[in-house]
Amino acid sequence: MSEEYNPKGYLFNSVQKPETYCDYIGFAMLIGFFSAIASVSGHELFHHKEMHNKFIGNWPACRMMYSQWIDEHCKGHHKHVSTH
Repeated sequence: MSEEYNPKGYLFNSVQKPETYCDYIGFAMLIGFFSAIASVSGHELFHHKEMHNKFIGNWPACRMMYSQWIDEHCKGHHKHVSTH
């Protein structure tokens, strides 16, 4: 979001950067909203039996640097709290 950085090969050169606090708050809420959707979708995909669904379902967790989620979810949550 720096004014000094202007990449030549950027996909959209006319992207409007946040300028006020309201813009920054709206940007953060938008990123949080889409991250939450990706997290819930990945969680549901991970419960499918096919390996490709488990692989795709792990992407949102890896993107948020929480790749240990697989072990914690299956071996911790479903063993002690929820269904097997």
